[in-house]
Amino acid sequence: SKEGAALQKGRPVTFRTVNSGLPHIETLQLSPVATRALIERARAEGTSVHGALCAALVLAGRQSSTLWNGAPVRVMSPINLRNELGIGEDCGLYVWAGSVSINPRNPADFWKIARFAKSSLMEKQALGRIGMELEGLGQAMDSGIDVPGAAQVFAQVLPFELLVTNLGKLAFPFDCGNFRLKALWGPAVLMGFEQ
Repeated sequence: SKEGAALQKGRPVTFRTVNSGLPHIETLQLSPVATRALIERARAEGTSVHGALCAALVLAGRQSSTLWNGAPVRVMSPINLRNELGIGEDCGLYVWAGSVSINPRNPADFWKIARFAKSSLMEKQALGRIGMELEGLGQAMDSGIDVPGAAQVFAQVLPFELLVTNLGKLAFPFDCGNFRLKALWGPAVLMGFEQ
């Protein structure tokens, strides 16, 4: 497809064994006031907080790496399929992923990039599309491929320079007597791909 070809125009992505060292982690937490302001502004701009996160990280990456200025930056985002499948909070892993390619020739307009990221990811959430992608992936995996080969298939099908996950708003109340939930982190995954 035309979209698939666009995703392949960036730098090749290679699989490497995850090293056993601990990752360097930095955190940033927005205040409740700032979070509400971001939600309201994103809605007013016709996008979402996730779209804003994608735009912010792409623009920051362009400022810190020359590699991100010469080729599309491909942003991969896990997609929660619970609503599409009507599952609710059933225990299980109901995720897929979508990749959005941000062209370096696009103007560095924050909200335009955020709207593009949101609309592109919404298209990738259609169950019919996910079904076709799963069928193609299943055929590749059923062909007797080994682990390094499977990693290369994944790198070609869903290449990315940036992985953005967003837990979103919790859909359930937390009520455990005197205990209070202060923060929720995760899931965290080391993908095994370069950078």
